[in-house]
Amino acid sequence: MKAVVRSFGILAVSMWSVVAMATVPPNVTEQGRLFAGDGTPVNGSVMMVFSAYSDDTTTTALWTETDTVTVDDGYFSVQLGKATAFPSTLWNGTTRFIGLKVGSDAEMTPRQEIVSVPYAILANDAVGDIHPNSITVGGTQIIDSLGNWVGPASTLTGPRGPTGAIGPTGVVGATGPSGPVGATGATGNIGPTGPTGAVGATGVTGPVGPTGATGLTGLTGATGATGVVGHTGATGATGLTGATGPTGATGATGATGATGATGPSGPDSPQNWTLIPCAQYIGCIAPGSVSNGGAATTPTNITSIATNHTGGMMAVRGSGFCTVTSAAGVVYVTIEDANNTSTTNGSRAIAEIVIPTITANNGGTNSTNVNTGSWTIPFSVVHMEAGAGAKSYFLNFESSAASTVTCSGAITAQWTNASNP
Repeated sequence: MKAVVRSFGILAVSMWSVVAMATVPPNVTEQGRLFAGDGTPVNGSVMMVFSAYSDDTTTTALWTETDTVTVDDGYFSVQLGKATAFPSTLWNGTTRFIGLKVGSDAEMTPRQEIVSVPYAILANDAVGDIHPNSITVGGTQIIDSLGNWVGPASTLTGPRGPTGAIGPTGVVGATGPSGPVGATGATGNIGPTGPTGAVGATGVTGPVGPTGATGLTGLTGATGATGVVGHTGATGATGLTGATGPTGATGATGATGATGATGPSGPDSPQNWTLIPCAQYIGCIAPGSVSNGGAATTPTNITSIATNHTGGMMAVRGSGFCTVTSAAGVVYVTIEDANNTSTTNGSRAIAEIVIPTITANNGGTNSTNVNTGSWTIPFSVVHMEAGAGAKSYFLNFESSAASTVTCSGAITAQWTNASNP
């Protein structure tokens, strides 16, 4: 059973109480509520083990008792000390902790610290000062309610002892400090006035004082009258605007200038290759046939073409598309001058692209991963070289990993006797 005791905390709030009687009851009451691990209240008889400890972590118990407790809707009440009496030294005023173990479960944590109930705190007064109404010992009152000793006088006064010898005279003490200074006496009367002194010499003449302020300026005389202004002559009338003249005839169009010379061809770009129509070539060779290839990790031939031209320039183009239906890694499409199917990754290529990047180069490798899914991707790969006589070119493809790849395409060869068409 995974049990939890709940009240105003993790452990139950215990009601540690005693009844004020002539003899203090030796038992204390522990109450709480017990829940199963799923949060439902426990019912029935449950074995509980209660232990008292000196702190919250020690494993040495000062007292242990096992009780079979009846639990109703989780509530229980147990009188501790009834099955196993408390040691006389257990409740000595130091802090104690109570641990609870239910059935075969481990003891619950944290342990419950035992604290005083409010009025029990007053019992501590017996350790220090006491405040009784009277004190009776053995049935005999010795101090009454007024605090007077009313017990036997013989218990207060012992027999009179002999008078002791007179002690020696003490040494003379040190002289005491001087007294404070007395108050100041009253001020005496004012003496008679002395004779008048001789007249002193005349002092030096002081400096000349500052110049006085300038007097006010006199009034300005009146301004003379302005002469009469002559009459302004009348403005003449504005003349009429003349009519706009007719537009002149448009001049004849000049003769068209001569066409400028054609500039030199730019460098070949594999990504922007355009085949020149066959009519501009000598010995145009028709496209090769279209065929399908399967999955491969070594070169698979799509189609091929044979040529036989010497000198000039030979342009070989392979184009088509590949469909990838599973993760294929990298797919290479190459033009090779030997149908070698035993080497991989276009190592025999004289021109190559890597799907999906439409890139061509001579003998290089440019790899790009193809994502998982079904992809149909076009390709175009071009190779140019000087005419080398009878020669065959093969359009091949391969993938970097075994997968389902289908490529279809055609190969064409065009030749010109110009060295740079």
